Amino acid sequence: LTDQISAIGSAFIGPGAELQKNLKGAEITLEATNAQMKELRKTNLSLGPEFGYTASQVAKAEELLGSAGLSAEQVFDGAIDSVVKFAAATGSELQGATFTVGQTVANLKLEGEALLSIADVYTLASQKTLLTAEDLSQGVGQGAAIFNDWSSEITDGKERLIEFATALSVARDKTNSASDAGTSLKSFFLAIRNPTEQAAKEMERYAISFYNLDGSRKRLADIATELEKVNNLTPQTRDGVLGKI
Repeated sequence: LTDQISAIGSAFIGPGAELQKNLKGAEITLEATNAQMKELRKTNLSLGPEFGYTASQVAKAEELLGSAGLSAEQVFDGAIDSVVKFAAATGSELQGATFTVGQTVANLKLEGEALLSIADVYTLASQKTLLTAEDLSQGVGQGAAIFNDWSSEITDGKERLIEFATALSVARDKTNSASDAGTSLKSFFLAIRNPTEQAAKEMERYAISFYNLDGSRKRLADIATELEKVNNLTPQTRDGVLGKI
């Protein structure tokens, strides 16, 4: 009987100890105040079970978000909600979703309402394009930072997020893997920001410009329109021009 009581007690104490450990980890990485930790506990107890995760798993995700450089405010404002909802919607591991969301927030410099949009934007992208949850994770790591640098004039965070997901999906359509897509996206924006002499000649020849008259950078749709200026060439010539650019 004593052994049975001990076993039952361990079953309850184990998960509780794990939760406390993960909460402590979140408190440290997020540099959260006592008041914020109180709210965090409430969030974990309601958000996790609603989507099939334990409070301890959610707390671990919060700890990892803090390790990725997110603040307690960013977690509260929607980052943790996006992690849990994105993982549940795509059937991906919570840790993988945490990495994707954390890198997205850090690299695209998202704040406020944009944080709540991540799950919806990425879930839609995974449903409507070739991008999978894993693709998004790899693509964010490879291409989000340079994309954000090019698109820094887009002040609305949600717009910037949508444009990034669109750019990544286009790159994914033309490459063999998500990692290649992210690398391709990174290389493209680096190339148009600092064109080689050869690329500059081709751009001048076909009147291709990636900047507006006021010097601001063009948006993704406008860049696509510029590249369409070579569509009337033969496939071989067109590919050669685009390859130089």
